[in-house]
Amino acid sequence: MPFSVFILYVMNPVYNMIPIAPSTAIQPQSQEVEPIHRAKRTRAKRSCDNCRKRKTRCDADVKQPCTKCSLSDTPCEFLVEQKKRGPSSG
Repeated sequence: MPFSVFILYVMNPVYNMIPIAPSTAIQPQSQEVEPIHRAKRTRAKRSCDNCRKRKTRCDADVKQPCTKCSLSDTPCEFLVEQKKRGPSSG
């Protein structure tokens, strides 16, 4: 972009609302920040029937009844039989 076009772009009041990137020469004092250590979420062994139907995360292996079922006042049940996984034998 030619310099004259750049001046018109910056000086025009219509374009003053567009933020301009800060100069790389001015760097703020960097302070050392400790990384946040989050607990790794474990995968549930099995979801209850209600969470499976809604396709939501179930915490029934940690808390019984699960949070979603207790909030919706529905029974936290495991009645649906698990499907076989992996290649079929035969």
